[in-house]
Amino acid sequence: MSFKSELGKQVLILDGAMGTMVQNLELSDAAFGGPAFKMLTDLLVFSRPEDLEGIHLEYLRVGANLIETDTFGASPLRLKEFDFSKFDPSDLKAIPNQLDIKTCSLESLTLQLNIEGCRIAKRAIEKYRAESDYDGRPLYVAGSIGPSNYVVSSTQANLNKGTFDQIVDNFYYQVLGLIEGGADVLLIETQQDILETKAIIEGANKAFAEKKTRLPMIVQATVDVFSKMQIFNTDIHAAYTTVSGMGIDVFGINCNVGPKEMETTVEKLSRFCRHPISVVPNAGQPISEDGQTCYKLSPEDMANLMEPFVREHGVAIVGGCCGTTPAHIKALREKLNGVIPALRQPDEKIYVSGPQEVSAIDSSKGLLRIGERLNVRGSKLVQEAVESEGEISMQVLEEVVNEQVRDLGIEIIDVCMDSNIVETEDVLPKIIHGLTSDFKGVMCLDSFSVEALEKAIKSYPGRPIINSISL
Repeated sequence: MSFKSELGKQVLILDGAMGTMVQNLELSDAAFGGPAFKMLTDLLVFSRPEDLEGIHLEYLRVGANLIETDTFGASPLRLKEFDFSKFDPSDLKAIPNQLDIKTCSLESLTLQLNIEGCRIAKRAIEKYRAESDYDGRPLYVAGSIGPSNYVVSSTQANLNKGTFDQIVDNFYYQVLGLIEGGADVLLIETQQDILETKAIIEGANKAFAEKKTRLPMIVQATVDVFSKMQIFNTDIHAAYTTVSGMGIDVFGINCNVGPKEMETTVEKLSRFCRHPISVVPNAGQPISEDGQTCYKLSPEDMANLMEPFVREHGVAIVGGCCGTTPAHIKALREKLNGVIPALRQPDEKIYVSGPQEVSAIDSSKGLLRIGERLNVRGSKLVQEAVESEGEISMQVLEEVVNEQVRDLGIEIIDVCMDSNIVETEDVLPKIIHGLTSDFKGVMCLDSFSVEALEKAIKSYPGRPIINSISL
């Protein structure tokens, strides 16, 4: 029973929080290689594989179809945050013999963490299938992939800045490990920068090409009560449009809020998302008690709130994020066992997207308007801002954009930097990156140069229109 063949036949249940269960183990610092590594729970695949297997089994026994590997932060850029020269391996008995964590490359450590994380989950499934109360339902290992803690989209915030290609390579190594370890599906979760998400998917596709295989991909964005990815204010429709054509198999939301706060977003997704939908909320909104973050939504209340997601809005996968436990997953299974997601008829329009909003390619009510003033060949103002000696005048370009988007209500802006004075391959992506930090329209990327267009797409946090006579 392949994962893709089971989608839609009945609702699939994803497991609950790994972090909550790990906290309940009350492990010593030594289990993580020292106090400096206690935030890196991925290392438990080497120190406490039996405990992780036990967590997986708990979720399987209460009704989960998919169990997530303990690999959320197991990628080179996340591992780079730690000084492994100070690592104490004495309590990590399951480290592969060939791996010296204190001296090995982050890429090698990434591979082994993901391989072992998958193997632990697979062992749990094999053990559960051999138990007398196994009910024959389909079971899958979901390779967990979290953010890199770097942003690729343009921002003035004090955040780690990365490049598109850097993120591609980062997750290429993680996906290689998940493939080798035997994951059934990739779970790209808790996404907050849609340009990073594009790069993660490209990294996965790079690994697929090398291994001559392909795993299904679930992509989950993290949004607020207004259906926005908070750092860059990306609407959920724009987020979906950006990645919908990149080979994903499921799109959804997870983390940040509880099911009650997700209701508006779920309703919106059901109207436009052409892929199966996944919804994985926290156990309510977090509160602080005695200096600890707590989640108070009961399993029964969570299941009751999520039932309409499946029966009314056609959600195909449900599960639990922060604060959820096997009791929450058991309640979901009891409430939704055997339920077939409602049939949906999503919007059939073609959309393009920018960093915040979408625009429909729909001329049924009139011609599409595309602003063409951001063009070094068509605007003296833009030409001087771009081709004059010194730095590009981004302020001038922003004023040209605002005049078209804000003042004239034009949703799509053509960007052309084909010039005999500057290098288009360098200038076009630089301008696109600079202009998309707070841009509410959609861009049409315009160039004779295929290389410039390729670089521009890597700088653009959305799904653009491409305008070129060279294609």
